Amino acid sequence: MLNAEAVHKRACRVLPEVLATSGVLLEDESPNGIAALLFPLRRKSNGAVAFHLSIETMDALRADPRNFLMAALEAREKLSRHGARSAYRPWRSVRMPDPGEAAYFTSRTDGRASIVVIPSERLAVYLWRD
Repeated sequence: MLNAEAVHKRACRVLPEVLATSGVLLEDESPNGIAALLFPLRRKSNGAVAFHLSIETMDALRADPRNFLMAALEAREKLSRHGARSAYRPWRSVRMPDPGEAAYFTSRTDGRASIVVIPSERLAVYLWRD
């Protein structure tokens, strides 16, 4: 069945294993909107999927974000049977306007996708450009 849980299960393959998530935020939860994300023939050549970070991930990010993210440099699964797992560049950080807040980002080594993690929003966003 096409639903947010199916999108989450399939989409989280692009994230590193240590970035545990508890669900996705969908712009269009209709069957057509979900199908467009899940099926490559109907997928746009660029887009984004937003994930809710799990409590465990949030705790690890609060404790030691740099060391936690050092282990987050490879996707948890391949996107296709014949491809390799996506590799990511080392994570970088940017300070947010509020003191003490930061966001973290990385990009795939081929430059075709990025991940942005915003702990204060309990959010990870995967952006792709095929």
